[in-house]
Amino acid sequence: MDKDRGFGILGAAAMASGSEPDLSHPRAIRFDGWVLRMDSGELAKDGRKTRLQDQPLQILEELLRHPGELVTREQLIARLWPKGVVDFDTGLNSAVRKLRIALQDEVETPRYIETVPRKGYRFIAAIDPPETTAPPPSPPPATAPPTCSTTPAKSPVTGSVKVAPQTLR
Repeated sequence: MDKDRGFGILGAAAMASGSEPDLSHPRAIRFDGWVLRMDSGELAKDGRKTRLQDQPLQILEELLRHPGELVTREQLIARLWPKGVVDFDTGLNSAVRKLRIALQDEVETPRYIETVPRKGYRFIAAIDPPETTAPPPSPPPATAPPTCSTTPAKSPVTGSVKVAPQTLR
């Protein structure tokens, strides 16, 4: 796997907001009930899991990096076959077809991958905002024990009743 192939949690938020994603920490991307685990290539929905082959995974990652934008065939070919191959058109078409099968997407009525004839492809589904983990609850503020009181107070540590000292006159 390429070292730059991953979307961090912040990357998913950036994609949803339209800015460039942070690709430094592989995690999971969610869209339309699908969960793509970037580190393993596992695609899951409704309890059904599929491990994408390398080329369909790379195509999906590239499309997710540019949601709503055209990703040209040339961009995908350069990513999939950086050293070049003889019949890359057939290879690219085959990899996109495998990705569509995994996503249960149709060419005629696409929900995820739109074909722009003779140009490339576009990811057209909305990417879900990342799940955030809630910070741990903060402890209650510390209170100083009363210095002078006429009512007994229980110690928060021992539970015993303390009587505050009183001044005699």
